[in-house]
Amino acid sequence: MRFLQEKQFERLGEGRTRKADVRVVAATHRDLEKDVAEGRFREDLMYRLNVLEVKLPSLL
Repeated sequence: MRFLQEKQFERLGEGRTRKADVRVVAATHRDLEKDVAEGRFREDLMYRLNVLEVKLPSLL
């Protein structure tokens, strides 16, 4: 979560803080708004990932 918010990270066992400029693309078949309401998905993570929503029809 810190990485998504501050764009900084530390490798395991290393004290040096590194910076990164990345974009995250995530996909799911689940209804995350429902999962947040039921406590099965973190609301703060949903807030950070839900910047641009693209809905596509099912491939089946």
